[in-house]
Amino acid sequence: MESNPSRRAVLLNATTMSLATTASLLGATLLFPDAAEAADKEPEVTATENSMREHGVIRRALLVYFETVPKLRVFAATLKLPRFSSSM
Repeated sequence: MESNPSRRAVLLNATTMSLATTASLLGATLLFPDAAEAADKEPEVTATENSMREHGVIRRALLVYFETVPKLRVFAATLKLPRFSSSM
């Protein structure tokens, strides 16, 4: 069985690159420990901002509801919905 030097070269290059990447990330973490901790922390969300986000979600849900209900009422006769009682 003949060895393929290009496969060996690819494997060697991949190993070298992964070791270099690991070493650089480890070195950056050891040199700048505060930066790693700051990147892990999410910004604090106040109660007001959280309420505003929830209000936005509710408004979008109501918008979808108000836009689809009239269309469903108009086309209710043409919809072919399965009967739930027949599935039991």
